[in-house]
Amino acid sequence: MRRSLFLLLLSPAFGSAAEISGIVLGEDGQPVAGAEVTVEIGKARYALTAEYDRWLAVETRTATTGGDGRFTVADLPEGAVATASVKGPGTFGVAQGAGPLEVKLAPAGTVKGKVIGKGNDVKQLRVYVVGGMGIRGEEGEIDKRTGAYEVEGLAPGPGRVLIKRGNWDVARHDVEIVGGKTAGVPNTKIREGARLPTADPEVEVTKAKLVDPQGTPVPSVQLIWSSQWMDGGMDSDKEGVVLLAGGGVAIGGPPYLLRLQSLRGKEGVFEGELRKTAKGTAIVELRPLAEVAGTMAKGAAEKYVLLVVGPGDKPRVYEAQVENGRYTVHVPRGKCRFVVGTVDGKTREHAFEVQGGSPVAHDIALE
Repeated sequence: MRRSLFLLLLSPAFGSAAEISGIVLGEDGQPVAGAEVTVEIGKARYALTAEYDRWLAVETRTATTGGDGRFTVADLPEGAVATASVKGPGTFGVAQGAGPLEVKLAPAGTVKGKVIGKGNDVKQLRVYVVGGMGIRGEEGEIDKRTGAYEVEGLAPGPGRVLIKRGNWDVARHDVEIVGGKTAGVPNTKIREGARLPTADPEVEVTKAKLVDPQGTPVPSVQLIWSSQWMDGGMDSDKEGVVLLAGGGVAIGGPPYLLRLQSLRGKEGVFEGELRKTAKGTAIVELRPLAEVAGTMAKGAAEKYVLLVVGPGDKPRVYEAQVENGRYTVHVPRGKCRFVVGTVDGKTREHAFEVQGGSPVAHDIALE
């Protein structure tokens, strides 16, 4: 087993407990009692690949204001930065920092746009808008006759509009949401059957067969797949076969997206690659993912975000499971980018080559 260590120099250090307090004020400037406050610790944007662009927090807490409009979130690591948000009727308040925070309610933002396409296509679509800095999200109606939509009650800041057909994203627009104003989105032209490209292959088959690099069937490995309407999942049988339709998982007929990033079985975790389709069957080759595990050392950082960008020209992003400062992630072998997000809302990167042997021990030291 090989142990590797990388150092991230941080200031201030994480260890001792702290708290973040604040006050919620209404549009009239008066304290708001009984307001529910969402407090996201160490929130940051992770724009890692063309497909993976999200806002994530190290930890999310909720608090309720007292009669004086004040709230407190305690037992936080020293140096923690919070994004506090409050949604009211037609209003939104957001404040960010190490505290004390003043969250002042103001008119929320609105997004307006139009989808252009054939009648049946437009009737199957819906719109979902993620508020500024990834704060909350609101679903809206798309007029089946005109294709127009308008979504209200959004947090100000950099947001995102997603046009969806059932389970799949069809189009995406970044938009700057401004409180009390309506942000226009360019018209979205939709072709029949269109969807945003993903690393997951689309197949027009009703079965999949999981095999190893030598072509031998692999049983007892769970495959997840998606129709336009919902996801399904099932273990491969003794012949390595998974019935995508007609196998007891009622998610509709093809086309399907095969979710091949992490397939879990009794013998480990695998990444799949679609080799070919033949006679109504998708042949998927499995390659084992390496388990990388370690701790945040020297800084006693028990809570953090760790994402790993895999190797290759079209890399996937793998999310680590973190518990009590220890992380575990399954990734392909090769040169990977480890991206760490900490409670101060900062992200840091480190290149690490994952070689043979599993599990690979890899500690992250914060000083």
